[in-house]
Amino acid sequence: MSIATKAAGVLLAATALCGFASLASVANADTPTQAAGPTAGVDAGSPQKVQYSRGFHVTNLSSNPIKLLSVSGQNDWEGRAPDGSILPPGAGYQDFEMTWIYQEDTFNTLNYAMLDGQGNTIATFHYLIAVGGETGSTGSQFHVDSGNITGDANNTTQLDVKDAANTVRTINGDQAQAQAQTLKQFCASTNSATCSFTPTSETTVDGPSHVLVTETNNGTAPAQLTATNGDTVTSTDSVDISATLGGNIAGIVDASVTGSYGHTWSTGHSFSTGVSNTVPAGYFGEITAIAPMIRDTGNFTISIGNTTINLNGVYFDTPNPDGAEHFGYDQHPLTQQQLNTLPKAAVVTVP
Repeated sequence: MSIATKAAGVLLAATALCGFASLASVANADTPTQAAGPTAGVDAGSPQKVQYSRGFHVTNLSSNPIKLLSVSGQNDWEGRAPDGSILPPGAGYQDFEMTWIYQEDTFNTLNYAMLDGQGNTIATFHYLIAVGGETGSTGSQFHVDSGNITGDANNTTQLDVKDAANTVRTINGDQAQAQAQTLKQFCASTNSATCSFTPTSETTVDGPSHVLVTETNNGTAPAQLTATNGDTVTSTDSVDISATLGGNIAGIVDASVTGSYGHTWSTGHSFSTGVSNTVPAGYFGEITAIAPMIRDTGNFTISIGNTTINLNGVYFDTPNPDGAEHFGYDQHPLTQQQLNTLPKAAVVTVP
């Protein structure tokens, strides 16, 4: 169980933790030094040594994953993230429930590495955390061991790590896979990042040709092939996120496009159909459609911690409800094997 801190922002000082001159003493030590133990006469296993926990939360506000390497110190916990666990950028937090012990000051060091996209270490850092047994106050500090990063602890239970100040990363349209991965990671769901989309152009384009209905006519007379069921066309994009557009990203794009071009941006539209063709006996025929689309191109800006990520030239193609589809017809003769084995009838198939 957890108990609330008695006063926000209480510094870890001599008045708060027995035997410690200041939090700086912890910061300057490679390994935190344990302060004076429990009051004399109180056995370590005595019921008087009541245990609670103080929760410290590590939040990754950088643009790279971080990995918990190890924990050193008292290592007395009601629960903590396991060694080796990886925290992606903006993905919640790692929880360290550090034991509060009556009349005993406890100290721990959380050792981390920052990883690049291939899992290589690009920075190392650690947090010093402490809980005072008598006052109930907490202490924390952030320290960089290697690499160009920053962080924050400020004697609170919220422990952040960030990229260096004013870090800017740009991913252009010719890196669509990297854009897709970044967009999904930071903008597809609610997390610590802020995402915005700025449209730069809007044009009309043709969607991809797709099949509405087919017919295999292995009968002895011509047969009519008709498409009358309508055609539902969904949005596509340059970053392969169509399956997730029902969430955060759709709202971001819709608000920007509507504000810039005065029309509602949608993820799908159903066009009416009413086209037919004759399939000769011994032939396979298909009716195809090409939908009118609106292409909105723009730039995403993602902000997290000290980092700005620019995704330039991202486009979204959405069906134009005011346009009309173009229909096509293709046919070819059945092979001899098909003529010999298929049912002696005209068979219609809707994909």
